[in-house]
Amino acid sequence: MAHPDWALKHKTKGSEVKHINCNYYLYKVSSRWNKEKKRSEKISGKLIGRITTEGLSIRSSELVEILAKSVRVKEYGASHYLYQKHNRILQAIQYFLFKQKQQN
Repeated sequence: MAHPDWALKHKTKGSEVKHINCNYYLYKVSSRWNKEKKRSEKISGKLIGRITTEGLSIRSSELVEILAKSVRVKEYGASHYLYQKHNRILQAIQYFLFKQKQQN
């Protein structure tokens, strides 16, 4: 049975659409090599969310995982260099702010 277009539009690489009890769900999917069968096997993973005609309702735990994976630190080296190079200045500013807070 073919899935409807509104359900398939949520399918991405590493996921699959399943039809269970008249509902559509999006699951993580991966594969591994089976040495005995000499071919890869599909492995269904965790549930990502339920697909409705209005859209995909993602479970909150999956949403946190998805957002965490999308965060990338691209300039760590430059920030680390500047932090190490100007550490004394940063300490002086922190000391000044601390003293100013104590006076108020």
